[in-house]
Amino acid sequence: MHYHLILPESLSSDSLQERDRGLSGLKRTVELNRGKPQLAGLEQEYILDIYQLLFRHVSVDRSSYLQASRPTLQASLAKRLSSYSAAVLSLTSAFLAVIRGLVLRRILDHIFQSLPVPAQGFCEPLVSNYTKTLCLLLEYAPHIEHLSGSKWLEAIDFCLSDPHGPRRDSRSSKLSQHDADGTTGLIRCLSLLAASPNGRLEKRAEGIFNHCLPFLRLTSSINATTIAALSTIKHVLRIMSGNSISFMSHAVFQYATAVRSLWRQRGLLHKDEILVSLLYCEPHLQSLLLRNQTEHHNILQSLEAILDDMTNDYCHSISRERRALNLDDLAFVDIDRPLLKVLPMQNATFWLHKPSQNSERVWTMLHLMAFLSSCLDYDSSVSNDLADSDDYDAASTRKRQRRSSRLQDLLNDIVGVTEAKPHLTHLLCFAIHQRKLNVDDLEAVLRILLQNSSISDSHSASWAFVAIAW
Repeated sequence: MHYHLILPESLSSDSLQERDRGLSGLKRTVELNRGKPQLAGLEQEYILDIYQLLFRHVSVDRSSYLQASRPTLQASLAKRLSSYSAAVLSLTSAFLAVIRGLVLRRILDHIFQSLPVPAQGFCEPLVSNYTKTLCLLLEYAPHIEHLSGSKWLEAIDFCLSDPHGPRRDSRSSKLSQHDADGTTGLIRCLSLLAASPNGRLEKRAEGIFNHCLPFLRLTSSINATTIAALSTIKHVLRIMSGNSISFMSHAVFQYATAVRSLWRQRGLLHKDEILVSLLYCEPHLQSLLLRNQTEHHNILQSLEAILDDMTNDYCHSISRERRALNLDDLAFVDIDRPLLKVLPMQNATFWLHKPSQNSERVWTMLHLMAFLSSCLDYDSSVSNDLADSDDYDAASTRKRQRRSSRLQDLLNDIVGVTEAKPHLTHLLCFAIHQRKLNVDDLEAVLRILLQNSSISDSHSASWAFVAIAW
């Protein structure tokens, strides 16, 4: 059985006052019926008629608003446009699970056509509510999963056309606050579209990446826009990591440079996004260090900054106890009964058998710290070998100052630092799985671990034995 909502006839009146009353009546009717079976029984043609009535009013008033020269008239039209867009948002919220393909496409077409204003950016009175409407539609999985390839690309191109992104000129180092809600909403939409399984991300990967990157570089604090930009870039790196070496060679360096200062900001959401993104970058990092001699020094600085901040956060911060990896989270590999399948978080000695949000975050963090440390030590050894060779050209190659390896630094810290000793030992357990140790390294590691295994601190001693088991 099909139902009809009793809508106020004044909604289609030529009188502005009558139309305003009709609009208020429409909002009340929708709210009164929200969640009731009547909404599920509405015909798609009837729902489309309601939307098209509002769209016609928006089209007429938008045209008048853009042509208005008197500030009072423009303000009056802006108020009405804001009311219409709020009604569209309210209708979409109520009909979200009811609308189907044709209605969805008409709503998207209306938003894509009504918001942009040639040579002026977006139509201001519509921005906030229409970006919220777009987010609402894309957050509902059945809608975004049923977008055609062409409509997905159209939605991506629309989000990339946002004129209110961060300022890119040299006079400002802060994000533009002009219409921040709309910008945040569009970046959120990009993230949802990038995560969609039916998207064609490889066709727009470079544009999306370049659009989102300035939000990381120019931000002074972590906000909703930063989180959305990090999430969007994460999805781009996920798809492109196995599809384009040339893209990743450029993107990994740009990303490492952009996020090098973000880790110091408080919060966990942005750190989770950074950790996952760095995992997607992992296969390309070491080769990037060897190939990209032009930006070699800058890459090293960025990776060293990220590694130092992660190490300080895990081993020396006030909250390290709360975030540390616990032995209870681990299970140990029985060499006589090997695991039947490869697990995402395991190494030769132990694996994570009690996954939780915190334990997975900490495991990933320790894994990446160990990996970055290994990469930097390998790069240092290559640079030293090159410097020692007979055909070394100091004018064409940046010679790095010799320093002890990061593994040796870690061992020295374990001996010298009391409070952070257990957490540094955690890192050592991961570090020794990420590198090939020579005889001298093995001797140094075993000497430090045997010293730790005999101390009164049972926690440090237990982790020392875990490392010795390797």
